[in-house]
Amino acid sequence: MNLFRLVNHWIHLLSAIFWVGGLAVLYLVLVPILRQTLSAQAAASVISAVYRKFATITFILIFVMLLTGGINIGMSRHGGTFPPQYFPLLGAKLLLAVVLMTVTWRNFVEMRRTPPQELFTDVPFLRLSLALAIMIVFLAASMRTLYPH
Repeated sequence: MNLFRLVNHWIHLLSAIFWVGGLAVLYLVLVPILRQTLSAQAAASVISAVYRKFATITFILIFVMLLTGGINIGMSRHGGTFPPQYFPLLGAKLLLAVVLMTVTWRNFVEMRRTPPQELFTDVPFLRLSLALAIMIVFLAASMRTLYPH
């Protein structure tokens, strides 16, 4: 494996880790604790601020993952053959990634339309986003484990 391919793959994985980890922290830790410990108004204020910042970071991560993922696919095509079972996993992973990016884009557009003084009491589609992200990670691990290249 050459150094460029290693660094590219590492950046791709790191971006995915930050995105999935951020979703998990929002869903499993931050939102429940804020609802339990703060008033509804204060919790909504913090959730809104965190969500707006996370959405911005998420789009940077999506751009990085699209770029590095495309490079990964391009480099893999030149690096040997894959068993036929690899491509359904790759297709499912890409489909779920497109759905997750669509949900994220929808949330981002909705957030941009909402005036800053209006507060979110919840992060839209957070449970769905986390479930999709977990499925994508499972498919990526399956691809790497079952059919290493």
